[in-house]
Amino acid sequence: MYKRQASQWHDPQTQKGVILAFRRAASPFEEVIVKLSGLLLYKDYKFTNADTNDTFTATGYELSTKGVRLKIAEPRQSLLWRYE
Repeated sequence: MYKRQASQWHDPQTQKGVILAFRRAASPFEEVIVKLSGLLLYKDYKFTNADTNDTFTATGYELSTKGVRLKIAEPRQSLLWRYE
């Protein structure tokens, strides 16, 4: 199976959360788009990569309808984004 696994943990009280993604050993796919849930559509969310400290901002509407693109270049690697 070539599926990538990604999970979102979201705290509705603080509107903060994390996305954790894994690329499986046999997966040929470097990218996946994940639509998030539980977000306030009008709110701007700032995302920070836990490894690189890269950041980006998107609205709850964009994240829940268009999603966020996650890229993991190498198999057997993971990715963690924090958002607030």
